[in-house]
Amino acid sequence: MPFQTGRKTGNMAKNVRKFLWISLICILVLCIGVFVWITAYMIDENDRTISDVGEIYMSEMGKQISMHFATVMELYQSKLRGVTGSNPQEEADGADTAAEELAASAAVFGFNYLGLYSGNGSYEDVLGGEIVVDGEEAFTAALKSGEAKITDAKNKDGETLLLIGMPAAYPMGNGEISTLLIAGVPMETVNETLSLEIGATQVYSHIIRHDGTYVIRNADAAESSYFDRIVDYGNFDGQSPEEVVGKISEAMAAGAEYSMVIEINGEIRNTHFIPLKDSDWYLVSVLPYGLLQGPTTRLLYQRIYVAIGGCMVIVLAMLLAYIRYFRMSRQQMRLLEIAKKEAESASRAKSAFLSSMSHDIRTPMNAIMGMTAIAAANLDNPAKLQDCLKKITLSSKHLLGLINDVLDMSKIESGKLSLNMDLLSLRETMDSITNIVQPQIKAKKQNFDIFIGTIQTEHVYCDGVRLNQIFLNLLSNAVKFTPEGGTIEVRLAQENSPKGACYVR
Repeated sequence: MPFQTGRKTGNMAKNVRKFLWISLICILVLCIGVFVWITAYMIDENDRTISDVGEIYMSEMGKQISMHFATVMELYQSKLRGVTGSNPQEEADGADTAAEELAASAAVFGFNYLGLYSGNGSYEDVLGGEIVVDGEEAFTAALKSGEAKITDAKNKDGETLLLIGMPAAYPMGNGEISTLLIAGVPMETVNETLSLEIGATQVYSHIIRHDGTYVIRNADAAESSYFDRIVDYGNFDGQSPEEVVGKISEAMAAGAEYSMVIEINGEIRNTHFIPLKDSDWYLVSVLPYGLLQGPTTRLLYQRIYVAIGGCMVIVLAMLLAYIRYFRMSRQQMRLLEIAKKEAESASRAKSAFLSSMSHDIRTPMNAIMGMTAIAAANLDNPAKLQDCLKKITLSSKHLLGLINDVLDMSKIESGKLSLNMDLLSLRETMDSITNIVQPQIKAKKQNFDIFIGTIQTEHVYCDGVRLNQIFLNLLSNAVKFTPEGGTIEVRLAQENSPKGACYVR
């Protein structure tokens, strides 16, 4: 039974240690999982924030450039009005003279091209030679109706020009009177004026038509169409380039702004589309993603490192607390193991003590029962009855001492008995012992003799109960192992103790 209890206790200790280790591992895994989730969440939020900031930034920048573009166009319109103001239409003296004066004024105001259109569609260049106008009919029709309109054209050298116009009546070489005066400046000049090229900010812009072809092309764009560039090199998350081009075309057709994040040649870019006033053109502003990503990512990782550092401090504190708790648990398990061993030892001591006491109690009980039977048989003999009662009293006292020991559980659990020292007579002790064992001796018809040797002191200090136990155990064994009719002898003598006192042998 103690073995099974010990095995159960050992298994319980192993289960507790296993539970603690599993709990620690689960906590660490949970913490790592939470840290990973927080990091991934913060990175996703950082990317979303960069996209949102980029979209807001590019939208505002696009509006600023479009407003600047409108201002530049108004400036060119003002210059064109300056050309007509320097050459009043009612004072024109002839086609050749008017053309020369107009050309001179146009050059003064910075125009590289000047031309006249008649009402029936005939054309005459005054400055810069012949040009090919993009959307000529729509352009001239809008000007004739009084609308402000711009377009682009190619001269004989392949240079792209920005064209503006206004109603004007000047004599033409074919004898007709013009209805429109068209002026042009190099598109490169417009590009520089608007600062559309890539610069210190790394932001650059294109101007494209509704079909995606370039009016002004900057950066590393080599294709003739911005849409072709998207289809050839664009990479979108979950969308095909054709779908993206379709969305851009829809926004352009509706005259609305449009923003997107696009990856071209491995570089992520925030791109914003905004319509330009008085034209069929769209301004495409491009912001490299890394410009915003660098500072925000550094800030992000600083926050992540700080968060991880704080979490590691918390985990370390938890780990130290866990280690302390684990050690305390192990100490408690050791204390429980010690308590278990002490309980088992106490249990064994109880068993041994009770086993011994059961043997010791049996002897005086037999004496009491024997004397009681003799007394009952001699009720008419007072002397015999008194002798029996005296022997019963002696046996009862000895039995009471044994029972008191049995009831003292603290002595039983410790496996030790204290000695109750008292002064007693060796003669009386031997008489009481003899009286106790005589019923057993008579029952087996044995001969019993006591031989008293040298006794220096009759009265000695000792524990009477223990001395009786010793004598009774010796005599009980003697009675038990001596055959019927045999002889039992007890010899009592006193010798000097090595410490100077005498002791009984």
